[in-house]
Amino acid sequence: MVFQRINQWCFGLNNILAAIILGATLVAGTTAQGAFTYMANTDSVSVTITGYTDSVPDDLVIPPKINGLTVTAIGEGAFGEVNNLTNVTIPNTVTTIGEAAFNAAGLTSVTIPYGVTNISDAAFEDCENMTNAIIPASVTTIGPGAFSDTALTDVTIPNSVANLGDGALSSCHDLTNVSLGSGVTSIAHATFVGDFMLQTIKIPAAVTNLGDIAFEDCSILTDVFFLGNAPNVESTTFPNTAFYGFHDMQISNYYTATAYYLPGTTGWDQFMTNTLMSATGDSPTNEFVPAVLWNPTIQTTGTNFGVQNGQYGFNVTATTNLPIAIEACDDLTQSNWVVLQRLTLTNGLYHFSETFHTNAPTRFYRIGFP
Repeated sequence: MVFQRINQWCFGLNNILAAIILGATLVAGTTAQGAFTYMANTDSVSVTITGYTDSVPDDLVIPPKINGLTVTAIGEGAFGEVNNLTNVTIPNTVTTIGEAAFNAAGLTSVTIPYGVTNISDAAFEDCENMTNAIIPASVTTIGPGAFSDTALTDVTIPNSVANLGDGALSSCHDLTNVSLGSGVTSIAHATFVGDFMLQTIKIPAAVTNLGDIAFEDCSILTDVFFLGNAPNVESTTFPNTAFYGFHDMQISNYYTATAYYLPGTTGWDQFMTNTLMSATGDSPTNEFVPAVLWNPTIQTTGTNFGVQNGQYGFNVTATTNLPIAIEACDDLTQSNWVVLQRLTLTNGLYHFSETFHTNAPTRFYRIGFP
């Protein structure tokens, strides 16, 4: 996926930059580490980092202030294509990471500090060595392609993020786990396209829209857990193409992923009745992502329920091959549920037991999505 950018050009003279960009003077600020170039912001008390006058070090520390001015942003393309840059420390004064700020850099991981609210378009795109990115709860916007074409394996999107931009996590071929925060309301066009290793995902209850080809070519995606009503699925070419995918331009392969939804939720007809046409115009062999009611039950009666031989146990029943997680907590006011076991109800029945907790006055159990 290609995201267009506008390159900024600066002209140097005796290590002092004298270019005018957007009406602001670009200057160089010397720190103990070297000379950062920056642009004064309109508030006259803060600056945007635009680059570095010398060779960028492998381990870059961006200061919170330069020449008495607070660093609040990392500008467009500031450290893009700096292959030797493997680690960067970003101060908590920064609120914006600009477009393509670290595009195609050599970063292996990044910790974005609390205070950053905006991760702009393609900010970390093509960081092919980046296996880890920590996104803080202050972030509200993740732009198109922000983390595309990286080596991320596990991503947690905080509850503060409402929208994921087009292709935000596309072509992350090693991505196996994604945790979407409860604040996400829309999953945009091609957000996860080409994430070949993604097998399961939970769609938050707040999501009302799934973009076209949002999960295209997620070839081993098998379980999609919806925590709310069925979202609207955008379509520009085929019906319900959020999960559409093919590996060969002549032979289409349709996913057999199952969409699990909760009792009392609505809108699932669109998932059960629409079919797709193949790339060659042939009829598909299966319908699009069949929906299955996810409604496991803990049996509270019977010979297998209660305390026996120092163990507390119960049976769980549900649809055959339903994936579940058994969770427990000792205090409902703390909401500190802990996953005790993840499993699949192979025969639609499972007996769970654990050592009786004599030191806990109460113990609560529930069944959750795995």
